[in-house]
Amino acid sequence: MVLFKRKAIHFAPPIYVEEDDEVWWIDATGEYFNNYDDYLTRMDFYKQKKFICEVTGHSCLTLFEALKSELHGSKEIMDAFPENLKEPVLRRIQFSTISRLDGLVDTLYGEFKKDFFPGEIVIAIIETATGATERVPAIIREKAKFNSITLDSGDVRPATTKYRLEAVSDPNKVYVCDETQLTRDRKNFTKVTLKTFIKYSAKKENWNGAPWLVRPEYAEKYRIDQTVPVHLTQYRGNPSPEELRKQRTQDRLKAKQARDNEKNDIILQRQKLKMENKEKNAADALIRTLGGLSGLKERDIQVPVSHQNGGGNGGAGLGAKTLATALASVVTERRSPPPKQVIREDLEHRLVGVNPKPVFHFDKLYPSDLTEVSLEVWTFINVYKEVLVLDSFTYDDFIDALRYEGESDLLNEIHCALLSQVVGTNSDSLLVEYPDDISDDEEEEDYDEEEEEEEEEVKKEEQEEEEVKEEEPRGRTRRSSRQIKKEETEEAEEEEEQEEEEEEEEEQEQKNSKSVSPGAENKGANYAVFKGVDWKTRLQRRNFKDGGWQVILIGLLYNLTYYEPWEDFINGCLDVWAAAKAPVSLASARDRYFDLDFTQKVKIIQILCNLIHPTDAIRAYIEECMGRVTELRRDKVDKQREYKIVSDDIRVLENEVKRIELEMEEKKIPEDKDGFEKKAEGNGDNEESEPPSKKSKTDNDELLSTLRTKIQDRQETLKEIIAVINAKDEEIRFADVNRLRLLGKDRFHNRYWWFEGNGIEDAGGSEEEEGTGFTMGRLWVQGPFEEEIKFCLTGDIPQSKREVEGEGYLEDYTKWGYLEHPKELGELIKWLNQWGSREHKLKKELLSVLKKIKASMVSRLEDLGRENELRKEDRKEIKDDEKEVKDENTDEDHQNGASSGDGKDNGETKEDKKENEKNQKENDVDGDDDDEFDRVCSWSNGYAVSKLGHSHYEGPAKKPARKDTKKKKR
Repeated sequence: MVLFKRKAIHFAPPIYVEEDDEVWWIDATGEYFNNYDDYLTRMDFYKQKKFICEVTGHSCLTLFEALKSELHGSKEIMDAFPENLKEPVLRRIQFSTISRLDGLVDTLYGEFKKDFFPGEIVIAIIETATGATERVPAIIREKAKFNSITLDSGDVRPATTKYRLEAVSDPNKVYVCDETQLTRDRKNFTKVTLKTFIKYSAKKENWNGAPWLVRPEYAEKYRIDQTVPVHLTQYRGNPSPEELRKQRTQDRLKAKQARDNEKNDIILQRQKLKMENKEKNAADALIRTLGGLSGLKERDIQVPVSHQNGGGNGGAGLGAKTLATALASVVTERRSPPPKQVIREDLEHRLVGVNPKPVFHFDKLYPSDLTEVSLEVWTFINVYKEVLVLDSFTYDDFIDALRYEGESDLLNEIHCALLSQVVGTNSDSLLVEYPDDISDDEEEEDYDEEEEEEEEEVKKEEQEEEEVKEEEPRGRTRRSSRQIKKEETEEAEEEEEQEEEEEEEEEQEQKNSKSVSPGAENKGANYAVFKGVDWKTRLQRRNFKDGGWQVILIGLLYNLTYYEPWEDFINGCLDVWAAAKAPVSLASARDRYFDLDFTQKVKIIQILCNLIHPTDAIRAYIEECMGRVTELRRDKVDKQREYKIVSDDIRVLENEVKRIELEMEEKKIPEDKDGFEKKAEGNGDNEESEPPSKKSKTDNDELLSTLRTKIQDRQETLKEIIAVINAKDEEIRFADVNRLRLLGKDRFHNRYWWFEGNGIEDAGGSEEEEGTGFTMGRLWVQGPFEEEIKFCLTGDIPQSKREVEGEGYLEDYTKWGYLEHPKELGELIKWLNQWGSREHKLKKELLSVLKKIKASMVSRLEDLGRENELRKEDRKEIKDDEKEVKDENTDEDHQNGASSGDGKDNGETKEDKKENEKNQKENDVDGDDDDEFDRVCSWSNGYAVSKLGHSHYEGPAKKPARKDTKKKKR
């Protein structure tokens, strides 16, 4: 399908023409027009280079180029996709109700990854007589499935599939393998090719619950039934429940809006009448003030021509209004308002003001170039801690654990949790996919380039032959010229063959040197099959204790040495960890791990994270969180609609109150006016005029009190709705694990990151974090990217950036700094310019999460024993926030029937304060440098214990011996 602006093209419908009418035909689309101008307009549209081929993804094409690209690309994909796999895949797609294409691709890829069919060409991993493995291309001839069997001992033998294969090179060689020994060519069966095959061979209608349907041409070819089941067609053509609900909501809002418009028209008319009365009264009062109540009249004051009315005798009220305007213009002069400031590019604003920018700090506990890797690894583990079954831990503890030269539960649990996602407990098959070898792709590209060069050379030779044929003299025969040319080409081919043989010998020598050097310098191969047991089998059994996970990790790393980007690093680690001179034992693997430096430790964890990230467990967790986010956002939208309805009700009630008050004021105005006139005409006889009588409570007063009560009730409801919306926002923030959200950038394009903002519980957010109250406790700042430095930070701007940032200068994106004090956070907000485009957004985002960042910073400084660096204002602010939360919780407890009194609660908080003061004093006394890693050693994985019954490192408790059980039974 050809797309225009990512939407499908709709061709012009056929029109009625007579048999003898002249039409203009577009052959590629089948359209015809009886008007030449329409034809030209359509052709101009089709010749724009704005079309996209959906199959190949190529853009900037004309419609006709896109149609050719689609035809060619679809043919290539259909030819490349395994022919024997098409029918099973299409039968599995037919009537599938998985809504999203990506979800369908993941499901099919998982089902067919280890399921093979007769006729397919696969790669069989055969074990030779020497014990080595060999990859043999073979054709599947037969397939037999065996169900799972429960043995007499109670053990269950899982279901297996056996395949009979014939080698492609020699059909007489026959192998019998299971699915674990077979694999497909990576180029023929990938998620990309599968997705494209589905897009071209299947379709799905645009209604809720619509199933996937195989296109008619393929259904007919593979004899796939096209009759849709009845239970899948019951909602066809009907709007979805979501659409019906939206329609009902819109109808209610339209009716309510009509009622509100009628009420607003009435209110506006009454307000207009009131304003006219006020203007008239103000003009009369001004006349009385200037003229002495009775002596001054309109004719005694000359009005400027510019302010005179068109009518001569417009009435007393109109003349008074004109007079008031004339007097106001004489007394005051209108001044032009100051020019409005507009948000524009930050660098267009000059740096003015007395607010200094806070200096960024640098973490000096590890090399500065490892900050990004450390943050990446820490964030990944804390975001996906539920999948890994890990307690959250602070960034400071993570860094201290990597620097610690002894064994700690934190490092043990991190490595064991990550390794548990590589191999499952049911089998020793890998749950991860090894990265593709880049060198293979480069060799294939080189091979393709060589083939193209050879084809070009052959074409040139053919052209030269034709030229020779045309220009050769009559004395020479064609046979002699061809023979000479043939001899020349044979000599060139022999030279090329010699060069290729020399290159192959050099490559073979390099491969041999590479394969020999790692084995000579380390014993990674010995650990990969330690004591005759493969590392994958050890990992399946979860043999982590006493150097077990170190042995498993060495075996895994040794298997990854083929990957060129990791090869040198892994070999360098194994040269230290599994040195050639060191013994091969559990104790040696455990002890020599601590010989690795900080860089090697953190990058090993990064490799594990990169392997685990694309696994099904992580993707399933992301999809679960995204589904939860969708539900939360839907609930939030419902609450926002409810908020709008309640606020509209409040607005209507307030307008009704204003209307009643206006009516009451209008009734009082004539009475006051009559009393004033009587006073002016009475020549001082004021005693005769009686004051207006005080009226008792009328019906309007009762109605006003009722309306105000309703307004208060609606306002309370509004507060509850706002609290629910804020709670939904917090849940969305914790469930949004798909990506980290950038807070914003400042004028110098420095990026600001708050790593507790997405998917990571913030201060006091979880039970396991009650002891620390934070996970990061810092606001991280990253320097500008190279493109921004090249195109944005030009001229004198880099020098200005260096002067402003001072010691905390961030040169480029590899440099990271941080802020750790609430005072520094306040200075940053004051420094930001609200009229700059970037800093305006950054300031807005910072203010929205300011309290949470401050609470995290305060908790971190207190946990590190640096509470003396905090200001009293910061402590008081955090305590007030905590007090508000506690008061809300206690109110909820009382409403739910809590039996504890206020005095008991106060007593408990006092005891807690005393215990905290004692602990602080003990920490101050024992706070030596030797106790720097005490907090790391005290960490434990309580989440795994509560969920699994044991930690990853310890594993499940061993079962009692059979002899004891028999004695107990007797």
